[in-house]
Amino acid sequence: MARALLILVLAIAMASCAVSRGRGESAADFTGEMEHGGLTRTYFVHVPPGYDPTHPMPLMVALHGGRGNGGQAARYSGLSHQADQSGFLVAYPDGFGGHWNDGRTFEQSSKREVVDDSGFLIALIDHLAESYAIDRSRVYITGASNGAFMANRLACEHADRVAAIAPVIGSMAAELAEKCHPSRPMPVLMINGTEDRLVPYEGAEVKFGFQRLGHMLPVPELVNFWVRHNRCAPQPETTRLPDLDREDGTRVSAERYTNCREGAAVTLYVIEGGGHRPHLAAGYAVPPGIHHRSHQQGP
Repeated sequence: MARALLILVLAIAMASCAVSRGRGESAADFTGEMEHGGLTRTYFVHVPPGYDPTHPMPLMVALHGGRGNGGQAARYSGLSHQADQSGFLVAYPDGFGGHWNDGRTFEQSSKREVVDDSGFLIALIDHLAESYAIDRSRVYITGASNGAFMANRLACEHADRVAAIAPVIGSMAAELAEKCHPSRPMPVLMINGTEDRLVPYEGAEVKFGFQRLGHMLPVPELVNFWVRHNRCAPQPETTRLPDLDREDGTRVSAERYTNCREGAAVTLYVIEGGGHRPHLAAGYAVPPGIHHRSHQQGP
């Protein structure tokens, strides 16, 4: 199974990015905090080697899953390593209480529903642009699980600030879809497992243990939502990828919708037999030696 699918996401998103060498000598991580909505919000930023403040770089904002944090997103995504290779900045913000307010509503009152995460993430981009040379036309959002739901919410509400999204093992809140009217076509690349029990491929109520965590669009319906919005050709180009690991019980196929407005293609990587495992079934790149470990985060 293709562990490097997220690298493919980045290869597409950063296709036109040229690395500027000569100023920075080594990669660096910086932690920070800012006030937003009456809360102190935290994050850290990975700056690749070769960063040159006179040459703006793309920014990738990576959103962790539920009950997670930015540090976990860095460890399981492999994005910092890819940033060093391809030349872009990565921000790993922390959700308040380990969660993102992604537009879902819950039967029982939830603190996350009142947190302005959408506003925080846009404010964070502006905040980082004050300290780093960021190409504002190339700000990308990726996330896993709860972070993937949040990426879709940002695309709905702030399409003018986001170049493209790459949600992994997630979907969109059903109630959000009813009022989602992005201001422009949105390039989307999704990765989902057909046997995901936390974020069901065919849609339903999201559950984590005994918790009921709102309703989501089925993955095919979300794909169709973006295809319609971007006015793509209705029939995808389907490719079955080589089976790189014949013992893990999964296969990968790609469905790519093209001929869209402004070239905003929609691509779905289907992990046939894949579950809710962001570093494995969803294709997050991980260091050798830990790729057989199970890791789950609540959506």
